[in-house]
Amino acid sequence: MNDSAWYVEIEGKKWRRGLTTGTCAAAAAKAALIALIQQTPPKSVEINTPAGLNLHLPVAECRIGPYGASCGVVKQAGDDP
Repeated sequence: MNDSAWYVEIEGKKWRRGLTTGTCAAAAAKAALIALIQQTPPKSVEINTPAGLNLHLPVAECRIGPYGASCGVVKQAGDDP
């Protein structure tokens, strides 16, 4: 999604869109799987949402251990009308 797609105009005001918890959880899970397979943490992951948006989300942190991996993605709440 390009930078302008992160914003929507409602009643003349510009609002920042947010990410759902599910989208962030899916991105973190995908990053952890990639980290396990490639044995290196990804810098970002691509997620396709049910709304049809194709997002490239940065991976904030990732740890790879002998029995698994754990990654995190920062949730963007957006503006609250």
